[in-house]
Amino acid sequence: MANLYLVGLPGAGKTTVGRIVARRLNLRFVDLDRLIMQREGATISELFHADETAFRDKEAEALRWVKENLDHSVVATGGGIVERQENIDLLRKEKVLYVVRHPRSILTTLNTDKRPVFHDDPNRIYPIARRRIPLYESIADAKVTNNRSLHSCIGHVLDQLKKDGFPDSE
Repeated sequence: MANLYLVGLPGAGKTTVGRIVARRLNLRFVDLDRLIMQREGATISELFHADETAFRDKEAEALRWVKENLDHSVVATGGGIVERQENIDLLRKEKVLYVVRHPRSILTTLNTDKRPVFHDDPNRIYPIARRRIPLYESIADAKVTNNRSLHSCIGHVLDQLKKDGFPDSE
């Protein structure tokens, strides 16, 4: 059985949604950022600030590892997974759910200090969103909005997955 990959802006709720969906479907949950931190022994912020290009290399490597070694998993990717063409190409071959959350909504609830991509400026989310949203949409099999109720969002995700026949049995 294939994996389900969640994409979306930083703070869209990929990890929260992914963890709940995995539990409801009795699948393994993988947070790609956590996997990278475990492998590297450093936080995402530390890795990102030390060398963003090296961090993106590690992110691509972790994505390939998950694809090659795990199945029956729900995988929350980092918001910048679409910054590399090789990741886009890999994800286009997979089941991808785009977790949509408006940048204004993200800024009202997200501690941007813990998100290195913002470089201490929360308003950086707007140019990031303009660049990444078309990429998320180009690789997504489905999308779900997470602007209001998490319960409603999870319900929509499960309905969409059921409609798409995921998880299937191989």
